[in-house]
Amino acid sequence: MASPWSGGPELQVVVKHSAVPAGAEPEVLIGLNQAYDVRSVVVHRMVQNEDGAWEVPKYGLESDPVWKVIPRGADTRELHAFMYGTRPRGMRNEVRPVALVPEGRYRVTIDAVQGGGTVDFGGVPDPVVEVASEGDTGTTP
Repeated sequence: MASPWSGGPELQVVVKHSAVPAGAEPEVLIGLNQAYDVRSVVVHRMVQNEDGAWEVPKYGLESDPVWKVIPRGADTRELHAFMYGTRPRGMRNEVRPVALVPEGRYRVTIDAVQGGGTVDFGGVPDPVVEVASEGDTGTTP
């Protein structure tokens, strides 16, 4: 399931979840519409306020990012797509990744020379569970 992108006419960010078999690590792909000279990638966990809207906390421990990467030895690094928690080539973890919570909501913010963009996404989807239909023996005729 992909979520809508944002970021203006140039930089577009898309988050896509892969199907997760039971017991497997979740995979969340963060993609850009083209390669950009990225200064930083920051992911925050969001909380629900009294009005029911989701927001990134401004104070306290919950305001800390759950993952942040910045270029290693340069001001920018060209990126097109990468997996959550997997350090992209030429980048270094400024904040090591924290496992995503299935019921959590998150915001990824990309800062690039060409502009910035954000997208909100849900935690990992429920594991894929295969269920045989009634009368299905699991064999092919």
